[in-house]
Amino acid sequence: MTLFLAESPERQILEPELQIARPEARITQLVHSNSRMHPFAYRAFAVVNVAILGVFGLVFWKSAETLFMVVISSFYLAAYLGVPTVMNRASRFGPSQTKSLSRFLKEPYEISTGVIKGWEAIVQILLVPTALLVAVIGIGIIIGINQ
Repeated sequence: MTLFLAESPERQILEPELQIARPEARITQLVHSNSRMHPFAYRAFAVVNVAILGVFGLVFWKSAETLFMVVISSFYLAAYLGVPTVMNRASRFGPSQTKSLSRFLKEPYEISTGVIKGWEAIVQILLVPTALLVAVIGIGIIIGINQ
């Protein structure tokens, strides 16, 4: 019995077990996958985070101290979104993305644990901020009702 790597380097499988369990795994097909995120994901991430701060601004516009904290948070958000943007533009690859969004969503995208579709990568990026936006809107409605 010989050992070899199948599908991922973390998992070693005995060759006879692999042939019995999954005969199609013997043939490896190399697929070119994306390794750079589409600009839509960055823009959508920024819009969702700006919307969160906008909701906080609308909810706390009556209180000067609290609104001051929202303004400070907006400077933090500018740095949080601005530094990666500057680094991306200064990199040797540049910010170029020639693929359309619909093509990016259908093609495979490489992440550290394997390969997923582009739409799954964008969902992973936007799921938590979007859930936070929904929660902040709910909190804002509750605060507005109770004032």
